[in-house]
Parts: sequence; structure tokens; C-alpha cells
Amino acid sequence: MSDRSRRSASLYWRVLASSLAVAAAVAVTSGILVSRSWEHQARAGMTSAVTTAARVMIPSVRDTLAHSPTTLAVQPLAAELARAAGCRVTIIASDGRVLGDSEETLETVGEMQNHATRPEVRAALSGGVGTSVRRSATLNYAMLYVAIPVHVGAGAGAVLRLAVPFDAVSRALREIRLHVVASLAVGLLLACLLSAWLTLRLTQPLSRLAHVARSYAA
Repeated sequence: MSDRSRRSASLYWRVLASSLAVAAAVAVTSGILVSRSWEHQARAGMTSAVTTAARVMIPSVRDTLAHSPTTLAVQPLAAELARAAGCRVTIIASDGRVLGDSEETLETVGEMQNHATRPEVRAALSGGVGTSVRRSATLNYAMLYVAIPVHVGAGAGAVLRLAVPFDAVSRALREIRLHVVASLAVGLLLACLLSAWLTLRLTQPLSRLAHVARSYAA
């Protein structure tokens, strides 16, 4: 191979490598941003729907707590609300005691752990809307928890917490990521082919100019 051919090939591969590095960086960054955006939108939409459902339940919870803030009265209400909404319903006293839980029975609800330290419950006890995604200790799969405060007259009030399975959303997000990766792989392949063609078109005249310049210099 002549010196001119070697220099031309070297220029071609340097320019192509730079183009491919830029294309790969853009593809990876775009994939991460798109995936995170969809995940955020899915979680925000689900949280908004659960929060709306919880607000609809507040009057029933407030009335029950105002008349009889006991497990005997609250546990049946939690089960009834859960059947109507299709999600897990937990009603928690201001000190963290669970007064009612739709996944428990009247006999077992009193044995549940104190919920005062749960992040979504702490946020609700502070007057805000608390949300959290974590694996349920009792159900053993990922759940989205949304907790809102329930004010009962001048008393301490309580917390109403709804929980829905998050695994379905997680599976959907994994499928979306796979589609994004596949689409980016195809796009990157096309970008590689286009870069190779454009680089060839660019480096050929540059190589000729460089050769002419060296000839004049000689």
C-alpha cells in the first residue's frame, strides 16, 4: 500500500471513529432520558389516580373515626372501601397504630407493626401527601403507597393509606425499555452506515488536497 493510501485510510478511520463515538453517545443519552421520562410519567399518573381515589374516601373515614375510632368500627370500613376501589386500604391512627387494613382480619390487624416510621405515613402526619414505592413486607411484591391526612374535628386525626401493586407498571416499563433499546440499536446501525458513507465522501477530497499540498511542499 502506498503512503498516500495509508494516509487516506488513516484519515478515514479517525473521522469515522469520531462520528461513531458521537452517535453512540447521543443514542445512549437519548435512551436514558426517554426511559426516565416515561417512568416518571407512569408513576406520576398512577400516583395521581390513587390520590384522587383516597380523597373520595375521606368523608367515610372521617365520619367513622368521629363516631368510633376503634378497630372494631374501622376494620370493616377498610374492607368495604378496598372492595369498592380495588386496592389495599389502611387506616392509621396519629400514633402509628393500624386501626384497619383490608388485607388483615379483625383478629390480626391489632398485631400489625406500628406504621409511624413509614415514609408516606410520616409525610401524611405532617399534613402533606406521602408516596412511596417499595416491597410490601406482608404481600412480598412491590407496591405504590399513597397516604393522606384525615382531620377529625379538633382531634389528632388519622392517616388514610392506599396501596396498589406496582409490579404491573414495572413490567410495562421494562418492555418499554426493551423497545427503546431495540429502536436505538437500529438507529445506531443506520447512523453507522450513514457515517461511513459521509466520512468516505468527506475524506477523499481532503486526502487529495493533502497530497497536492505535500507535492507542492516537496
